Amino acid sequence: MRTVINRSELVEAVFDALETNISSFPIGDGIRPVVESVDPDEDRKYKDPPYAVVHLRPGGELDGPITDSQADGTFSIQITAVGNTQIEALRVQDICAKYMNNTYITIPDRKLRTVKKDFASNGTERDDDVPTPVYYSFEIYNLNTTPD
Repeated sequence: MRTVINRSELVEAVFDALETNISSFPIGDGIRPVVESVDPDEDRKYKDPPYAVVHLRPGGELDGPITDSQADGTFSIQITAVGNTQIEALRVQDICAKYMNNTYITIPDRKLRTVKKDFASNGTERDDDVPTPVYYSFEIYNLNTTPD
C-alpha cells in the first residue's frame, strides 16, 4: 500500500539535526523559540536572539503523485538565522549550514540524496518593527530524497 510522502518527517529531520548538534542557540519549529513554562495560564514568552527557525517552503518537486511513497522528491527548507547584531546572525547561519547535509539529516523511510543551497540572502536585514531590533539572514536548501 502506498502512502503520502510525509513532509512533516522531513521538517522534523532537519529540526532534529540542528537541535541535536547545536547547543549555543535554540532552534524554532516554524516560529521563534518559546520559553518553556510550567504555568499554563502564563502568557507565551519567546527566547531572545540568537536563534534559528526552520520552515518548509511552498513548492518542491515529485516525480510522481504525492500519494506515491516511492516517488523521488525535492523539498525546500528555509533556515532563518536571527541575532542581536549582523555578525551574530551570520554566525548562526554559518553554524546551521554546517549541519545541512546527509551526515546529520535522517528521514524515516527516505534516503537524502543531495542537499543543495538554492538561495542565500548573503547579508542581513535589520528588523526595527519588534520591541528590540534584531538582524536576520536566511538560506533556502533543496533536499532531494528517494525511497529508502
